[in-house]
Amino acid sequence: MNAISLKSLVWKLSLLVLVTALSGLTARAQLSTATLFGTITDSTGAAIPHAIVTLVQTDTNFTRSSTTKDDGSYREEFLPIGPYKVTGRSSRLQDAGAYRNRALGHAERGTCTCA
Repeated sequence: MNAISLKSLVWKLSLLVLVTALSGLTARAQLSTATLFGTITDSTGAAIPHAIVTLVQTDTNFTRSSTTKDDGSYREEFLPIGPYKVTGRSSRLQDAGAYRNRALGHAERGTCTCA
C-alpha cells in the first residue's frame, strides 16, 4: 500500500468509528427519557392558567410538578418512560381532574379536565 491509500483507509476507518459511536449515543438517549405535554381545562373547555400539574410515574412514584402557562399548557421533558398519573389543581376549582397514561413513550400529549 502506498502512503496515500493508507491515509485514505485510516481516514475512512476513523469516520466509521465516529459515526458508529454517535449513533449509539443518540439511540440510547431516545430510549431513556420522554416528554409529556398538554393542556389543563375546566369542564367547559376553557384553559386554566397557573394550575399546578403533578406527574407521578406509577411504577416508581417518581414525581414532578409544574405550573401551566397563561394558555393552560404544560410541557415536561426528560421524564423516565413508563405509566403516569397526571393531575391538575387550581384554586379556581373545587376538585382536580386526573388521567392515567397507559405508558409514556417518547412524546405524548394529554389533556386533563378539572371539574
